[in-house]
Amino acid sequence: ASGSSKGKRVRSGTPTGGTSKSVRSNKKSYQRQVASDAASLTWNKNDSAPQLTFSKDFLTVSGDRGYRMARAVQGVRSGHWYWECEVLEPTDGTNAHVRVGWAARNAQLQGPVGYDAWSFG
Repeated sequence: ASGSSKGKRVRSGTPTGGTSKSVRSNKKSYQRQVASDAASLTWNKNDSAPQLTFSKDFLTVSGDRGYRMARAVQGVRSGHWYWECEVLEPTDGTNAHVRVGWAARNAQLQGPVGYDAWSFG
């Protein structure tokens, strides 16, 4: 999940699902646990545009200088998933905008979600 904001704050919501699945990498098999606990899924400051600011619990992200992207700490590879978020009113009373969607690791962080072929929303 990813979000981009221009003035509004986006609070991460509750993703659903979660599984333990076998993954093959470099001819070795291993188990990978995918998080299903909503409390462990937050915004990833290290995988986000540097212009964005985060709350202490990393559940809220905001920005005010154009659209930028933030990705979550856990990605999804396949299956059926949905993600919820709450768009909060700006604290400064401005008429702000927000975009929410999905992005691959290759997506450009310095633009809105949907800016390139690696994200949509």
